[in-house]
Amino acid sequence: MKTIEIKNRFTNEVLYSHRCVDNTIKITLMAAVNSGIDLKRADLKGAKLNLMDLSFANLRNADLSGADLSCSKLKGADLSYIDFNNTDLNSANLSGTDLRGADLRDADLRHADLNGAELMKGCLRGAKMRGVNFTCADLYDSDLHGADVELSKIEFITENLQVSTDEKQRQEIAFQWLSWIAEAKNRSTEEVAIYNSMLEYVNKFQEDNSKKLEQLCM
Repeated sequence: MKTIEIKNRFTNEVLYSHRCVDNTIKITLMAAVNSGIDLKRADLKGAKLNLMDLSFANLRNADLSGADLSCSKLKGADLSYIDFNNTDLNSANLSGTDLRGADLRDADLRHADLNGAELMKGCLRGAKMRGVNFTCADLYDSDLHGADVELSKIEFITENLQVSTDEKQRQEIAFQWLSWIAEAKNRSTEEVAIYNSMLEYVNKFQEDNSKKLEQLCM
């Protein structure tokens, strides 16, 4: 019999303890989820959790840096302010998740499903993001510098520009994508087309604002 404890990353308080034959952190975590345990601030650093179903779990402010969550299901989970630094999330289902303020630096998000995810103010510096599904995702004010991306979904950009009724926010989104594409390596023909489209939008925005300013000064 082996006992494994899941502790609070800040206070070291035991959040959940599980004992069974051939116990693993994956078995313990699954038992905690099935028992409805609140796992916010849990210390799961480096845990091997691939293929797990953690849908709708509360992992707010937890530490999963360096963990393996490849092909896992995290649909609808509260992952706000979580530490996913250098975490393997390849092909994970993150649709509808709350990732506001999450640390995703150097995370592997290739082919992950981020449909409808909230990533406001998230840090994705250096993240691997090729093949990610961004449909209806909210990346407003996120840090994407150095991220390896494949900007193949013009619909995503269009949606983000149309969803906002705030002209300043639309401009910021356009600038964000311009800097993102500019830093992308080996840009495809479609990516270049998106870049030119966004550049045209920003230039037009600035031109319209200049005309408005001139009118006000007359």
